[in-house]
Amino acid sequence: MRRALCNGGGRFCSCAQLAARAAKLGSSGRRLGAVVPSLVGAVNAGPPFWPGIAATVAAAVPAGRPAASGRRETAGRPAASGRREADGRREADRQPAAGRQPAAGRRPAAGGRPAAGGRPVVVVVHSNAGRFVPVIVDAIGERVAGCVFVDAALPGDGVGRERLEGLRAMAGADGRVPPWTSWWGEDAVAGLFGDGRMRAEVSGEQPRVPVSFFEEEVPVVAGWDERACGYLWFSQAYEDRAREAERRGWAVGHIAGGHLHQVVDPGAVARGIVAVTSAAGG
Repeated sequence: MRRALCNGGGRFCSCAQLAARAAKLGSSGRRLGAVVPSLVGAVNAGPPFWPGIAATVAAAVPAGRPAASGRRETAGRPAASGRREADGRREADRQPAAGRQPAAGRRPAAGGRPAAGGRPVVVVVHSNAGRFVPVIVDAIGERVAGCVFVDAALPGDGVGRERLEGLRAMAGADGRVPPWTSWWGEDAVAGLFGDGRMRAEVSGEQPRVPVSFFEEEVPVVAGWDERACGYLWFSQAYEDRAREAERRGWAVGHIAGGHLHQVVDPGAVARGIVAVTSAAGG
């Protein structure tokens, strides 16, 4: 099984943020590999931006070899840090956020979907990359066995009016905003990276993203969630999305940490992703 890991929003620094996590995933289970599509240049191809992002991710997924007929590939043993919280149904009666279209009931197990010409793929997304999952799934096709959202937006989420106004105000004459680490104060940013070396590496990859990227509405392709889905959350800012995922019947895991916890403890995050995938049926 392959995992394609993507990061989005104003944080197109996928290589530094996800390379360590991909390495951990590559050794986390039997016949498990991971690829990290670089989206650093994706913001230079639009608008619209979503076709290029979907095509870039799809092109990065190796063709691989077909899975043996009738054989289900496993992703590894669940770990405590990625426990399934849906059993407790905390806040299950919370109403979904406006604009989301929740799927009814639990989705089919990933093991039941055809490999369609190669090894099954689980799409793993972080942050605003969650908005692009439907078009990514559509671009890759039937090989997608499941989707895991990691402290991520959900399809149909948009950028709020207040945030858009703030981004437009800080944009330069070229219509691009400053690197995202300058959007907040030092106190809010310093603790996200774990150490100065990782902060320098991530900061060095940051592009200046066009405001039009945030204004774009990403299509929600019908049927994208007709496969196993899960949600792994770190920060309180994404707890509401985790509860919405739980309400939809997805597997949900939690690791307490900041929004970029994958660069602080990539091993724990890799185990959490594998656990959520396994709990979802992937």
